[in-house]
Amino acid sequence: MRRNTRRSLQVAVLVPVAMLVLVATAFALEQTNGTGKTNSGNSIGYNAKCTAALDANNKCPKGDATGHLTFEANDGVVYTDPVFGDLKDIKCNDYNSYRLETTAGGFPRTRVTATCDGTFGDPPNAVSATVYIKVYFVDKGEPGTADRINFYASTNPAYRHNAELDPNRLVKDIGVISFGNVQIHSDVFAFDSTDMLVPVTP
Repeated sequence: MRRNTRRSLQVAVLVPVAMLVLVATAFALEQTNGTGKTNSGNSIGYNAKCTAALDANNKCPKGDATGHLTFEANDGVVYTDPVFGDLKDIKCNDYNSYRLETTAGGFPRTRVTATCDGTFGDPPNAVSATVYIKVYFVDKGEPGTADRINFYASTNPAYRHNAELDPNRLVKDIGVISFGNVQIHSDVFAFDSTDMLVPVTP
């Protein structure tokens, strides 16, 4: 009888300890995604995420930001590079950086940079060139009609991290989106005893 009581007491102590270890390894998997049209009516689709825990400054560790983005300049909106001509689209297959921020109004905002492929001109004379982008996504909740995207692009490598600072930038398309929805997710995960990533129930 005493042996069973002692064993029950050991289990009662060990379970909370195990839970503390699990909680200590929990982290937020950040993700931003959506489709729609920018303030200027350009088509955009994107999925950006950090596959590791953000650091103390809410930045994704180098190499852990991933995803894709497509930006298409619609008819009537012309962005001309003096060397490559009129922009048709920008396609990004990964990100250089991802950071989670909060606006002055308390809304979540993510900031990403990427090195992308730009297409200029029409076939058969279309050309490709490297384009550097910086984008701010702001999620103001459902239904998304107040969400914002501030999109900047440059072909100058001197501004590869800060396209918005290029005085001759290729694209400046900022403001409330004209269609679609910006979604910023923070899902909490933890590694279990088998090193599998599992959701943590609040």
